[in-house]
Amino acid sequence: MTHLETYHVVSTDPARRVFVIHGRNGQARLAMFDFLRALDLRPLEWEELVLGTGQATPFVGETVAHAFTMAQAVVVLLTPDDFVKLDEKFLTRTDPGYEIQTTGQARPNVLFEAGMAFAVDSRRTIIVEIGDLRPFSDLGGRNAINLDGTVEKLHKIATRLKGAGCAVNIDGADWMDVRRFACLPGCSTNGPSS
Repeated sequence: MTHLETYHVVSTDPARRVFVIHGRNGQARLAMFDFLRALDLRPLEWEELVLGTGQATPFVGETVAHAFTMAQAVVVLLTPDDFVKLDEKFLTRTDPGYEIQTTGQARPNVLFEAGMAFAVDSRRTIIVEIGDLRPFSDLGGRNAINLDGTVEKLHKIATRLKGAGCAVNIDGADWMDVRRFACLPGCSTNGPSS
């Protein structure tokens, strides 16, 4: 079997396809894609998703909706790309500090697409947080993974992906290499690399 034939077999295996919802933090996206590939999974690229709609210029919402049908699991990557606070005229005395001071928040499209993922199938949706994030009430009670650059958190992501029906491969040690996340906020550079 040639390299291209092998790639085609992997690319057509639905249990290996993962849709990653992400914001503008390109380093976080690349690190997550690299991690998923180390698990022998296949993160879906945006242009591939566009092509999958059968339209040359689909609406973004159509592309996102189609992604849920192509992927076995959805990873929602929350990174503090925007900085926000509540308008002072709406503040009350009991508001927590994150309402008063500027805090990091995921991009609105990421939050919207996360909601779409939960509406389509919450059992196949995994939330991964990187860095200090403003909490949002609709996520309250959901067991998100706060990626801190440790093997333990990488193992949690792998386990959740397996629970979502992905054909995760944890043979070998490459998937445990935390260095791919070391440059991201909140991720320790002192964690074990294997």
